[in-house]
Amino acid sequence: MVCTLTESTISFVGHIKAVTYLALHKTDLTTSDGIDVLLATASDDGLVIVWDCATVTKKCEISGDGELCSALCWSAIGDTLYVAYNDVICAYATETLLATPSGAQPERKFTSNKDEIGQITVDQKNQYIAAADDSGEVRILDTHTTKQASLLTRTHTNICSSVSFIRDRPGECVSGGLDGKLVLWDCNRCVPKHVVDFMDVPQEGASATPMFNPPMVNCVKVSSNGRRMAAGLADGTVRVFDLVNVRSQGPGNAGKGGKGKKQKQKKPPRRVMQQIRCLRGAHRHAVSAFVMLEGCVMRNKDGENANAMSSDVKAGSSNAESSPDSSARGVVSGNGEGEHEGKAEGLRYVDEDSLCIVSAGADKKICVWDVRDSLNDTAPEEPYDGLVSDGLLLTIKHPHTINWIDAVVVSSGGGVTVMVADQTPNVTLYQLTF
Repeated sequence: MVCTLTESTISFVGHIKAVTYLALHKTDLTTSDGIDVLLATASDDGLVIVWDCATVTKKCEISGDGELCSALCWSAIGDTLYVAYNDVICAYATETLLATPSGAQPERKFTSNKDEIGQITVDQKNQYIAAADDSGEVRILDTHTTKQASLLTRTHTNICSSVSFIRDRPGECVSGGLDGKLVLWDCNRCVPKHVVDFMDVPQEGASATPMFNPPMVNCVKVSSNGRRMAAGLADGTVRVFDLVNVRSQGPGNAGKGGKGKKQKQKKPPRRVMQQIRCLRGAHRHAVSAFVMLEGCVMRNKDGENANAMSSDVKAGSSNAESSPDSSARGVVSGNGEGEHEGKAEGLRYVDEDSLCIVSAGADKKICVWDVRDSLNDTAPEEPYDGLVSDGLLLTIKHPHTINWIDAVVVSSGGGVTVMVADQTPNVTLYQLTF
């Protein structure tokens, strides 16, 4: 597989301090301006700005009245922008924002959280918003009434850092916390269905590279098909899971004519998270944030759609190919040598089947992984040999410390636009083509 790369720094004239957070959305709305892709950015200057990516123009700005934005996200269809300020979430209608260059007021406010909100996410039907906060709780809020629908608590014993809904399963979500726990929740009953405690699992990679960070869960995300998820840990690994149903048999009451004999009856299937891959060796420190993207078209060297990636382009492979644009500033081929050495700030799935992960780190590097071969892995906890996991395709050297990344498919030909927020007021754009 060939992965080409181009890079440019976009001048978003509006912020005067570092951009700390951004969120892209390929909107389905029909606007008078013909806007296709919207970008929301939050900065240390206290402003949240909405941009038209096609023309790189500022459409509106929102002031937090002295509060800094701690999280933001778009609704599933892009008709609402949700912005979290400390423990309050404000909902802004996109149409109103596009028609109001400044001074837009929120249509609704959510005030149920009792501590600072670290991440917010909306379900596919725009019915509920989940807010993870520093108290270790996840609150499920009704997007229309703003009232609390569920409180997921008494499982995380530290900050709940991330939460994600599961597509087509409105009663389930996944959360991760700094206590090292990954929790699959029954939102209706407010109880955990399955808990993975990484504090009880030996840290992979410790035998070769000293890891002083505990495996705190900094970020989680579920694929759009609801079958796969990933978790970024503070020990420098990215764990990939399948969400599966496990059926077990248990003792039941005696049936007719059983005369005291106990007969086995099937229990309902149990939903669990089954680890299938551990990406390791590239991140030397914590993986702290990521978002997911599917729908990218993979292409082989002849430009044809490929259902399988080339085995020639792997981390550490002597056949690894450089991007045709590798002469551009800070572009390095995926050679498996000393990739992320600092805290990773973002990661992304690319393709409907979660075939690629694009991760960004505080070591100023962005790595593109091929995880297609991970689907048949059966021994994710095998001893670590000190090498970068197979599948590292490309490494990009970014000039500044990275705060956040997001991405969107921009064409049917497979192009992916990756936006990077760093310690400057500018946003960097990377265009990947597979």
